[in-house]
Amino acid sequence: MPTGVKGDPPDGSIKIEYSGTYLGSRWAVVHWFAGDLTGLPSAADLDSIANDAATAFHDKLVGPFCHTSCHFTETAVTVFLPLSQKRRRVRVADSTGADSSDPLPAQVSILIDWSSLDGRKGGKPRSYMPGVPSGHVTESYSVDPSDLATLNGHVADYVTAVNAISAGAVTSMKFVEMVFVSGGAYLPTGSTFTFDIDSGHVRPVLATQRRRSERQAA
Repeated sequence: MPTGVKGDPPDGSIKIEYSGTYLGSRWAVVHWFAGDLTGLPSAADLDSIANDAATAFHDKLVGPFCHTSCHFTETAVTVFLPLSQKRRRVRVADSTGADSSDPLPAQVSILIDWSSLDGRKGGKPRSYMPGVPSGHVTESYSVDPSDLATLNGHVADYVTAVNAISAGAVTSMKFVEMVFVSGGAYLPTGSTFTFDIDSGHVRPVLATQRRRSERQAA
């Protein structure tokens, strides 16, 4: 574990946590964004961001990637403001993946690696997508090569969609890797920083599902 006290993200940062259930287990995927703010975002602004982000996450990732028994139920949006203030809203819904082939166990995930200019070892941003259907799998441990190009296209579409979100006082958002740790120690408030994420790709080999809501991309 890192030493020290974890600092707050930079002012204007936006944390979006997508969550749901699959085969009796809860899952969560956290993405961070650098936001440009012209003032204090209203509740309506955050509701709009939550709706647009949830639509992108379902249409580009949950629907194409996940089994029909994988339920996407909640989107929580937190905007970090000066003086350690926050504004948070939660959107509740229920949508599912689109693939009805046999479901794999809850701990199995499709892993998305996100690309940034972070040159440090370890800690690179990634997302563990839950609810893996057998229809995407070959030889029990690999993503079917015939599906990779299509899934990678959906990943690219997700990046494009979320980077286009804006609402009221939030004039733009950029998908980023949020850095809280450097050299084995937590960075203090005022020293945390980001790397832009410009793309992502599906790792060909399946992963073991891990859920850590404080990771930059869980």
